[in-house]
Formats: sequence, structure tokens, C-alpha cells
Amino acid sequence: MKNITKIIDNLLKDIEQIELNYYKQALSTFFMAYKYESEFGAIPSTNIEYCQDGESLPKEVTTYTSICDKDITNYFFEIEEILNKELPITETLRLLKDIEFKSLNEHIYFSYSTIEIKNKLLNSVFELNKLLDNSISKLDRLKEIHYKKMINVEEFEILFSKSKNTQLNYRSRSRNPLPYLGGGKGKDLMYDKEMVEKWFLNHL
Repeated sequence: MKNITKIIDNLLKDIEQIELNYYKQALSTFFMAYKYESEFGAIPSTNIEYCQDGESLPKEVTTYTSICDKDITNYFFEIEEILNKELPITETLRLLKDIEFKSLNEHIYFSYSTIEIKNKLLNSVFELNKLLDNSISKLDRLKEIHYKKMINVEEFEILFSKSKNTQLNYRSRSRNPLPYLGGGKGKDLMYDKEMVEKWFLNHL
């Protein structure tokens, strides 16, 4: 049993490291875009433009877009400041998740596949926890959230590493907003976990 407990502890440390890398990778992606925009002004992208007359051949059109606005820049500079403090990983993650996020363009930098890996590891942790004579109580609670169909704002934050403020921004998007239920007077805002996972895959 001690070996199982040790494996669980190591997996939980790996999960924390995955969550930390989730932010580090996003920060690295931001700085690549930030450096490019500082030198050249905007990020080029190529799209296919189809002609209205139906006869001319479609052509490639290059457009230039800025993806490092003031809110994005301030957000990632704050992430960098927290990471540079070299605090214990649990405290670092708590501070990172508490950053107030105002922009709707976060999805450009973060990779949902990282959260998928984290959740797959959690499944392994839950299976190991069942083998213990006395299961780890905090994992029992996490498992309960992990397998629930409907989750609230706090449970969303635990599962997907997205703060309340970021959730609000996702729900406020003019195109493809994050789906949710309730939230009116006297009602708690809830999410259908399966719908949220599909939304992440399709829109982030």
C-alpha cells in the first residue's frame, strides 16, 4: 500500500508540473508573437478568397492581425512575474489561476490538449486510490467532481484550470460563447461537463 501511495504522490506532482507547463508554454507562445509584432507590426495569415462571379479562380489573400493587445500583454507579463519568483509549485499555480483576465483572446496561446493529458493522469490516480485500504479523501472529492455531469463555477476551475474571470470572458464571447445553464436570479450557474469539453476542442 505504501508503494501505491508513493505512486499517487508522484502522479499528483506530475499533474502539477503539467499544469505549470500549461502556463509556461502559453507564455513562450506569447513572447514569440510579441517579439514578431514588435519588429514587424502584426502577424500575417493567408486566407483563400473566393470570387463572386463564379468564374475567376480563388486567390490567396494575406491579412495582418495584432494578437498582442494591451490586456493580453499585461496578462502574460503578470504570468512571467509570478514564474520568476520561483515559489513552490502549488503556490505558483494558485497565483497563476487568480490572475484577473480581461481579454477574449486567451485561446490563441493556451493548448487544451495539455488539460486533456492532466485529466487522463487523474483517471489513473483515481484507479490507484481505489486500491488503498483508506482512500485519500481529497482525491475522493476530486473524483466526484471529475465524473459529475453538471459542474459549477468552482468545480470548472478545478477541472480546467480556468478562473472565474476567464470563464466569464468565455461566456461573453460574441461568437461561440461557452455554453452554460442557469445563472439567473436565485439560480446557480452550471455547466454540462461534456458540452464544455466539446467546446474546448472546437473553439480553443
